[in-house]
Amino acid sequence: MKLKAVLLLLCMVSANAWAQNVEAQRGQSVTAQNGEAQAICQEAKVYYEKRDYPKALRLYCKAAGMGSAEAQSVVGDIYRVMGNDEEAVMWYRMAAEQGYAAGQNGMGVMCEHGRGVEKDEQAALQWYRLAADQDNADAQCNLGMMYYKGHGVKKDMVQALGWFRKSAEQGNADGQNSLGYMYRNGEGVEADAYEAVKWFRKAAEQGNPSAEYNLGECYAMGKGVEKSMYKAQEWYRLAANQGNISAQDELRRLGYSVRTTEP
Repeated sequence: MKLKAVLLLLCMVSANAWAQNVEAQRGQSVTAQNGEAQAICQEAKVYYEKRDYPKALRLYCKAAGMGSAEAQSVVGDIYRVMGNDEEAVMWYRMAAEQGYAAGQNGMGVMCEHGRGVEKDEQAALQWYRLAADQDNADAQCNLGMMYYKGHGVKKDMVQALGWFRKSAEQGNADGQNSLGYMYRNGEGVEADAYEAVKWFRKAAEQGNPSAEYNLGECYAMGKGVEKSMYKAQEWYRLAANQGNISAQDELRRLGYSVRTTEP
């Protein structure tokens, strides 16, 4: 059985068992339950880092059933990746309603894209804002993108820039790439090719394919850096190897071969 199927089965079993365990858990104090759930989450992280994903997932599901917001959010992530959006929304909502920022961000993603729930950009904006106000870097970047695109709110480049910056300064690669993009194009801020390169590089060095492509463009055009087609194609290659279509097209245009793999 493929790993994805194994993980899904484990999650389904644990989720169904959760409802049956509620009565038994009522006899425990809230403090005891919270402490046990936190310990289980810590153990799950250890197995995850060891790449023992089935064991990690089984533990996260157990902790989620005990009411751990952290575990509920992680289980929501797993279901979302597996394409079971309705289950993802259920677990994200549990975490979000406990005020857990990652769960709130997860709900924002699902509402924005209409996955497992009716598409609602206003609701997405509200969830992102709740998480962003808790300094969740993913939510800050997502909120910035809502302002940038005018989704659920009036377009506001200054607000977009501010949220991208908050995200970027926490080391979020998507936030760094977005901030670099705004500096490059002079959106919400005076254009500054050197600042653009700085932020593209920070994101690219984390393996962000969009940033790798953008940094490659900077080298190809000599904007913010000394022009170097050799370095340009190096960054294009890194992006292309992660499936970035623009980078693949640019490599072909420059006469380089491109190796593509089936998803």
